[in-house]
Amino acid sequence: MKRWKAWFFGWLMMLVAGISCYGQEAPSWIDQEDLPQPPAFGVLDEAGLYTRNPEGLRRISDLVRGLEQRHGFKIYVVIETVLDSEGNPGERAMKLYRAWLPKGNGLVVVFQRDTKILGFGRDSEVAEDPDFLKQLVPSYETTKILWDEWNGFDRSEAAEVSLENLVQSLVTKYERYFQSLEQPPPKWRAFRLWLMAIGGISVLALAAFALVWLVRRLGIDAPQQFHFPEMEVPERLGAPYGGGMVSSRRFDGGAADDLPR
Repeated sequence: MKRWKAWFFGWLMMLVAGISCYGQEAPSWIDQEDLPQPPAFGVLDEAGLYTRNPEGLRRISDLVRGLEQRHGFKIYVVIETVLDSEGNPGERAMKLYRAWLPKGNGLVVVFQRDTKILGFGRDSEVAEDPDFLKQLVPSYETTKILWDEWNGFDRSEAAEVSLENLVQSLVTKYERYFQSLEQPPPKWRAFRLWLMAIGGISVLALAAFALVWLVRRLGIDAPQQFHFPEMEVPERLGAPYGGGMVSSRRFDGGAADDLPR
């Protein structure tokens, strides 16, 4: 009897715990339990793509590490096979991004050796540190860069060549962005802004003048209407309250000839 009560009590506690956890998100350690550590040199070759080409691996590592040293922007490259992949490369890249770059300001590239399919991890939750936020690459810049790379990625080459060209192009585009921040704005930009402001004011003024002219024109061309007030007492024009006696005599046509000229 005691054993039955203990079993029932344990089952009841498990049921209560399951109900209380229903609908809640899984803890972060469950999502990151099987994730590897971020590679120290920027490249994680789980598929052994560069086993026979260590020079190619070194070139990719030098590219991403150089970008990080110059501008603080990290790019991690992960190479895997279809069998080793967990989900599609995009989901894998986002999981690695959240684990390796929780503050943002970086990119994770997942490349499948067999299919040459790409996955990008980017724009995760960023820290609220204002000094760090100033260093973040805007989302629209990353979107533009990845869009160009996705459409221009050449899968006809060997996997090693395709991946190295991809990383080289990514680093070049981000370098171009950071260099544009360091350069002072051109002098003609302020002049162009002044011209745009003056042009906008002129257009608004012309539109206002045209509107006034149109309103006046419509008022002149509109048919004029006269409204007489309604009176309770009969009234003739020029003779209020009836006006008394009036003559109904008519003048003939020749009467006008007798008038003195």
